[in-house]
Amino acid sequence: LQFWVALPVHLEDMDPSFHHHGHDEIPRLNGEAHEVTIVAGGASPLRAHSPMTFQVVKAKGEGVYSYSAPEFELAVYLVKGSLTVEGKSFPGNQM
Repeated sequence: LQFWVALPVHLEDMDPSFHHHGHDEIPRLNGEAHEVTIVAGGASPLRAHSPMTFQVVKAKGEGVYSYSAPEFELAVYLVKGSLTVEGKSFPGNQM
């Protein structure tokens, strides 16, 4: 899965850059029902020019994952399985 984020207008002409972060530098959280990798935002070392949170959440089975959404647009892409958010169900392979 690859994602692109638009730069803020005032930074659109900046030089491109690349920063590698090793597997051991990316924060992970393990719960009873899930494993969360924090790719961007929060404790992640990834630098971004737009406010964002990018998390990879892997369910270990049926369970609950709670997340307090930030004050900006939020999207979820479900690769496999199904998801229920505030009582509304979503099938896999859709955003």
